[in-house]
Amino acid sequence: MLWLLETSALRRMMHAQENFRDTAALLQWEAAQQQAELAQQHAAAEQRGGQYPPGMEVVGNTAEIRVEGVLTKRPDFWAKYFLGGNTTYSSIRNALGAAAASPDITDVILSIDSPGGNAEGLIETLETIAQFRQYSGKKLRARADNAQSAAYGIAAAAGHIEATGRGATFGSIGTAVSYYVSQNVITLTNTDSPDKRPDLTTDAGKAVVVKYLDQLNHEFVSAIAQGRGVALASVTEGYGRGASMTAAEAKRLGLIDNIATTAPRAVPSSKGTAMAEPQELDRAAQDAALQRGIAQERDRVLGHLTMGESSGDMKIALDAIRSGAGMTVELQARYMSAGMNRADRGQRQTESNKAEVQLAGVGAASPAESSTDLGDQVVSLLTSQQGERSFIRA
Repeated sequence: MLWLLETSALRRMMHAQENFRDTAALLQWEAAQQQAELAQQHAAAEQRGGQYPPGMEVVGNTAEIRVEGVLTKRPDFWAKYFLGGNTTYSSIRNALGAAAASPDITDVILSIDSPGGNAEGLIETLETIAQFRQYSGKKLRARADNAQSAAYGIAAAAGHIEATGRGATFGSIGTAVSYYVSQNVITLTNTDSPDKRPDLTTDAGKAVVVKYLDQLNHEFVSAIAQGRGVALASVTEGYGRGASMTAAEAKRLGLIDNIATTAPRAVPSSKGTAMAEPQELDRAAQDAALQRGIAQERDRVLGHLTMGESSGDMKIALDAIRSGAGMTVELQARYMSAGMNRADRGQRQTESNKAEVQLAGVGAASPAESSTDLGDQVVSLLTSQQGERSFIRA
């Protein structure tokens, strides 16, 4: 899988996958998470009245599209629950389509907090952003706290980029792929297609992969250059060559346009007059922040209620709601454990019911038989029907 993702984020996601080896437990957990996700999306859609897609908030004439967490073509379980979030490329494109179609929206902000993501689906998204700028007639800009690799490409395609503060991070422009090479696997290709499965233990094999990465990266960097309105060489040579940087350095190199500053508060002087006038916060921004907070709290509560119902342990959910806890890894593990225990109890009850049905055909027990333990009766019955070897399991 090809990634345009900040290195440490990719390592954390791979580490999480490697340490979750119980396939059955993983499938149960993923199913519960998907159920919670669907419930949250349904509640959010009802709250919006079905007018705007998930990840998009509209206040007045301004639409804010959130681009958060690892970016992928499809929803990614590991990214969402181990890397702080997940945004799909299709959700970004859908939100831009809704903004373009709405006559009430005049301004669109891409609010970005992402280390980057998967290469698959990115180029199409960058093309959609370019078309939106060209044909929608609406103003588009990016505001970012963290925009690296694929996420920076999205910010650059939007045109104007504002950092939320001096601590914001940008860059990491490049394309990478990770392979696991096992000495126990032998791959052969037909004579005319040696590059279909290159031998990555050789320099020649690595060169084949790098050649493809160069092609993909050319498309990526070209979209950045187009969005920023600069020459291709300015990006390949002057935008950090794959390094990450703070907002100040990003502005110096031309990766962004400006850094947001916090307005000073009014401080009375010794003469009783204000040394600095407070800057009134934009009313629309306040309303947008309030709505985001309400939506996030609704999603948090609904997520815990859904997980509590799915796992069969509502006490965990209610305690988490009262304490204000988010969907942490520890709580997810508790939900998963409760769900597995519930499944085990259900299986034991099913087996017990089957045994009762079979015993019902034995008839009334004689006095001698009534003194026999019920478990012994079950074993005796199964032995007579199937043979002793058939029901004894390790």
